Amino acid sequence: MRSQAAREKAESHCRRESELLSDLIDTLEPDDVFWDVGANIGVFSCFAAQKLIDGSVIAFEPFPPNVQQLEKKTFRTMRMIQKYWSKYSSLRFYW
Repeated sequence: MRSQAAREKAESHCRRESELLSDLIDTLEPDDVFWDVGANIGVFSCFAAQKLIDGSVIAFEPFPPNVQQLEKKTFRTMRMIQKYWSKYSSLRFYW
């Protein structure tokens, strides 16, 4: 059984994440490019992709089980890259 403090902490986290997601969606323009670094299963990427009609979402996620879940949700405007960053790695893009 969860303690009251643990339950309140979890509820507070959910409210903050919900507010952040709402602010993000309100801020995006249809032709923006949204980078989701550490996309996990793609919650933010999917919401962004729905709004970015002429833009694009680039989702980075290194963990294979999360990548599999994310690939199931891919939108036309979303590109998934299975890669991680650290101070020892580099990632280069050529457009």
